[in-house]
Amino acid sequence: MKRILLVTMAVIAALSIGGCSGGSSGGGVITGAVAGAGALLQETFAGAEADLERYKQGKIEELKAANARLAAAVDEAEKIAAAAEVKALKKKVENLSDAQGGVGLAKEGTKVDWTDPKAVGLFSSNVIMAAVAWIFRKKQVTEATKRSAEKVGREKTLNELAAMPKEEITAEVVTNKLFNNIGLERANQKVA
Repeated sequence: MKRILLVTMAVIAALSIGGCSGGSSGGGVITGAVAGAGALLQETFAGAEADLERYKQGKIEELKAANARLAAAVDEAEKIAAAAEVKALKKKVENLSDAQGGVGLAKEGTKVDWTDPKAVGLFSSNVIMAAVAWIFRKKQVTEATKRSAEKVGREKTLNELAAMPKEEITAEVVTNKLFNNIGLERANQKVA
């Protein structure tokens, strides 16, 4: 998966360099070579898109089966294992969608007239917007995961404190339990 993204970025970089050439005859040869390579790469990108879609559909089917196992789980260990599997599969599907977007963007890059500064600028702005959107979405997911761990840790702490005798509850005990429960939840989320 990472190889596909690296190849995509390398192609975008090569196409960008081709568009930066001047009006000299050497620049025209480079631009022509890049355009020819772009035409050949369209078929490669189409194949990559088909492979990614096929792989993504397989993961979606696995996700449906994992959701069914989660719904049918009876004991706590089964539920935890099934929930971890569902979470991992959701992440894989999301990563495959990101890869599809990257391949689609690179495929669009093969159609750009790299001698036209306006077209190059438009494509470059699309690449930048897609990258910024991806970064912000990943940050948002990270923050949501962190908040979820804190919420679950607080709930566990409250349940543990409710089961304890009131005379044993001190500020230090509350702080330690809260710290341990939130830390444990964050660790579990990173592992899953």
